[in-house]
Amino acid sequence: MTQANLIIHALLGEAFANRLDSAVDDIVSQLIRSQPVSHEQIREVINHSDAQQWAGIWSELNGVAKNLGIELKGTCAA
Repeated sequence: MTQANLIIHALLGEAFANRLDSAVDDIVSQLIRSQPVSHEQIREVINHSDAQQWAGIWSELNGVAKNLGIELKGTCAA
């Protein structure tokens, strides 16, 4: 993520990229506060999810992101 963040900062300029970083931090904080999840719950999902379940998780996360005007793109290392 650090390399990607550096590239975005170089492309967009520090001032705008910093505002974008701040907006993302605020959005994530709001999401966390609205749906509190414990570390144990996260570990449970990670340890007991198969590829199909991860596809569903990604789809749900992508839907939330799209509602916020954010497009997520990922790769699979399978």
